[in-house]
Amino acid sequence: MQKWDVYLAKVRFEEDHRRYKRRPVLILNPSTVLVLSFKITSHEPRTNFPGEYQIIKWREAGLLRPSVIRCSQIIDLSRRDIRRYLGKLQPEDIRGVQEIVRRELPEYSHLVEKFQLSDDDSFIPDDNPMFDRSIF
Repeated sequence: MQKWDVYLAKVRFEEDHRRYKRRPVLILNPSTVLVLSFKITSHEPRTNFPGEYQIIKWREAGLLRPSVIRCSQIIDLSRRDIRRYLGKLQPEDIRGVQEIVRRELPEYSHLVEKFQLSDDDSFIPDDNPMFDRSIF
């Protein structure tokens, strides 16, 4: 599991933690005791919620339909809540999430800032020495 991966997970309801819905989540930090992530929904972006990002390359991220990342919905998941890998957020969508978070939710910007591409626009793995995990 790596940062920017999309996984299907059991996401518990806020009002009743005994109930859950299987939904995609964007992984932000897999190296904590809990997995820090953003909720993903198939709803259209809502203007009354700050920090919603419409995924451009949703198929490449392994999603079945156009989807929105709810950057204001940070959730902690237990590793046993993670069900299966769906895909990886693509560079242009990562940059879009970073922009939304910087603009709308600056208190969360440290969660999305450490992202780099190699010269050929491919991912540099999170375990690369250039990736600084100390901000988490």
